[in-house]
Amino acid sequence: MLVREFISNVRNELNNVVLDTTLSDRYIFNKGIYYSDLLIKREADSRRIWQNTKYFKTIDCFKLEVATPEQCVNIRIPNCKVYSRSVEKMPPFYGSIYGDMIQVLSIDESEKFIQTTPENYKNILNREFQAKTNYYWFKNDYLIIPGYIKAVNIKGLFKTFTTDSCKGILWSELGMPDWVITDIMSLVVKDIANYNLRIVKDNDPNKNVNDKA
Repeated sequence: MLVREFISNVRNELNNVVLDTTLSDRYIFNKGIYYSDLLIKREADSRRIWQNTKYFKTIDCFKLEVATPEQCVNIRIPNCKVYSRSVEKMPPFYGSIYGDMIQVLSIDESEKFIQTTPENYKNILNREFQAKTNYYWFKNDYLIIPGYIKAVNIKGLFKTFTTDSCKGILWSELGMPDWVITDIMSLVVKDIANYNLRIVKDNDPNKNVNDKA
């Protein structure tokens, strides 16, 4: 489902329950993402979503460039001289108690990168025996990889996904699985309707606690 379709469906449901639907598309979209975070985390924690890999999308050839240590880490790692940082910020993705729902892979997908932190990576470099493993972490929503890497493939459950960067967010595809979309829309409609109902009650002069009549 496209973002614009999700918003349109929510508006149609709101028209049936509240009078004021003069809400921005961004407001409705952000509400949807908020509740999708909660429901998808629940589904991921139960492992159900991991059995439906069709919802996981691939970003091919996600480009990186050489960056300064200041752009990549907040600590000094003496044994690491070169860092690569993604040219663009990572698109938002879902997570669970098992970790972020993404995989970082080499272009031919023969190697899998392991997520870590700068602090852990520093400790890894200080070990006497080191496995030949590639690592990554995030800083300010950028993908950081120690060493010189031109590009990687990324597979993940993204909150929105598009293959055409020229189109706006409304034309992006929602990453949430089909079986939770109805529940998410219901939660968004209920949230907004309840908020509007509270406003109506607060503005009802017959129920004003300060009314002395």
